[in-house]
Amino acid sequence: MIRRFILLFIPLVLFSSQQTTLELIEKSKLYDTNRWKALLHYSNKFDIVDNKFIITNHKTLKNEMIDDVKSFYTSENIYKNINNHPQCKFPARFLFITTELNINEDEFPKIECDDFQIYKEKAPADNIYLTYVSENVTNPSSMMGHTFLKFSGLNVDGKKVNHAITFYTIIDNPNPLVLIYQNIFSGMKGMFALQPYKTIVKQYTQKENRNVWEYQLKLSNYERKLIYYHIWELKGVDMSYFFTSYNCSTVIYYTLSLVNSKIYDNKKLWITPLNTVKFLYKYNLIEKSELLPSDEWLVKMIEENINKNDINNVKMIVKK
Repeated sequence: MIRRFILLFIPLVLFSSQQTTLELIEKSKLYDTNRWKALLHYSNKFDIVDNKFIITNHKTLKNEMIDDVKSFYTSENIYKNINNHPQCKFPARFLFITTELNINEDEFPKIECDDFQIYKEKAPADNIYLTYVSENVTNPSSMMGHTFLKFSGLNVDGKKVNHAITFYTIIDNPNPLVLIYQNIFSGMKGMFALQPYKTIVKQYTQKENRNVWEYQLKLSNYERKLIYYHIWELKGVDMSYFFTSYNCSTVIYYTLSLVNSKIYDNKKLWITPLNTVKFLYKYNLIEKSELLPSDEWLVKMIEENINKNDINNVKMIVKK
């Protein structure tokens, strides 16, 4: 009898809590804030329309938040794979809503997200960096440079690991008319990759002779988690890549808007990699920075500052 009463009582408590949360959302108009728009990659329209990312059938900022909240209260028993529970798929939204509305997470069903836990253990982000890669003078498609994120931290084994998180596309059709059509109308297939950072930097500095700048972001614990969790939300989502309107820097722009909501108001038709670096300086988001020079650039700088007798020795060291 007692067990049956408890089973009936728990859903009633959760329903009451859900209604309270929805009332708080309506009262605060949380769905109109820049951070929520940034979480959904929204700028007058949703830049990502995949129903794995936008779950509401009636695509508005308000409806998405309402449907997200309702889904956060659903029982784990509904899902054959617990990793499909919305708390597991959208941890950044869950963190944002509970933090901004000052709601205790204990008011929601406790969900153990296995895959998300592995992500936190194997790809930690104790520190987050914005990485800017200079242009490659031999490759016109790189003329604007490139930006991506770096996660750095201690993994579950206590080993320091660094990962690059980058959004990109592959140009497999050299026809300029096709590229123009894809850029304006159809878009290209966008891909999100999490890779060993050392491998990526070596590719840029040694094989492509491009300089790399690392900017460690100045973040609160909440801001760091928002970025870290948001990257998880983009996993496995179908995204279209457009050279001008939705590229690697657009994703960085939305990500930085989670840190400082004023950045969201700086949206332009075309956000370049250099624009994202300027955001860091304008809004004082740099903890520290470091240049990782290409071999070619390093040798050139040394040649300009040392005598000829030492140049050959320097080149030999770089080649090693």
